[in-house]
Amino acid sequence: MKPKWIVRVVMGVVLLVVLSLAGLDFRAKRQASQTAEAWLERIDDPLSASVISETTQGSPELTRQAGSVPGTELLEYKWKGTIRSYRIDVVVRPHSKNGDFDVIRVDGPIND
Repeated sequence: MKPKWIVRVVMGVVLLVVLSLAGLDFRAKRQASQTAEAWLERIDDPLSASVISETTQGSPELTRQAGSVPGTELLEYKWKGTIRSYRIDVVVRPHSKNGDFDVIRVDGPIND
């Protein structure tokens, strides 16, 4: 009788761990999706770094790279889930010294 009880407890713990990991991955995907939607709503307006930080969900890693077109930058935001990573690529053109820039393109969320 005791081995059945032990098997049930072990299976319950394994199920709880799997559901927790899937929940964390879903959260990262949802944060990336909500952030992309917020940015796409404002794509026609000049954005500042403060507006981007206000509308960013969660705490993604940010990587800045020179864009393929002169005068542009590629901002890569990456949310790490437990199973996958979700990335949004934003191509921007800085247009003033106060930190504003024009958003040229938003791609994502992309599964990595």
